[in-house]
Amino acid sequence: MYKLGKQENIMAKVIKYSDNYLKKCKNTGIEERLDFLNNYQLSKSNQEFPSKTINFEVPECLLNAFKFKSQLSGVDYHTQINKLMKQWLDINS
Repeated sequence: MYKLGKQENIMAKVIKYSDNYLKKCKNTGIEERLDFLNNYQLSKSNQEFPSKTINFEVPECLLNAFKFKSQLSGVDYHTQINKLMKQWLDINS
């Protein structure tokens, strides 16, 4: 079951998907699609959710430049990565 908690506090948002994206989605199962939509909606809420540590490799020069620019902006680079992930979901959904 997929729900966001108190239904009276939820604002509905229409999500428009590109034809190319919809074609790619045809190769996924209904459960995968529902999980994505549920996770996307939850990521847009103001609720606090547990975090998960992830590990991935990026070129060291990219990471150093990213950390430096984040520091100049007064934002922890981990926080900035989270913001970028959320922005990417909005742009590509």
